[in-house]
Amino acid sequence: MDTGSVIVVLLIGVWGGLEYHRREQKHKAILASFERGGLEHPQTSPPAVSRLFGEALVAILLAAGSALMFAAGLKISSSHLLLFSMGALFLAMTVIVALMFLRDARYKGRTSRVSSVEEP
Repeated sequence: MDTGSVIVVLLIGVWGGLEYHRREQKHKAILASFERGGLEHPQTSPPAVSRLFGEALVAILLAAGSALMFAAGLKISSSHLLLFSMGALFLAMTVIVALMFLRDARYKGRTSRVSSVEEP
């Protein structure tokens, strides 16, 4: 493995550990609310604009990577199944990230139009 691969594997491992810790904390909070007498749903806030920007940027980069893989596969005279399969994988990840972006953008738009003031 080269240095870049090791760094990517380590970053994925760190992210996985942090996500596991976050989910464990959420699970403990839900169990504690059950002990207090019922499930209290935590207040969810709309996603930050920086998160939406990050999701859009990642989707664009994945789409560009997918296009480059397909173009490289078409440019080479012999058929390279590996390039096409990598392009398909990047395309699938692009679709997933784009769907996440659309979901978060709709949620952000829906919560920004709702007034936080209760009527009497």
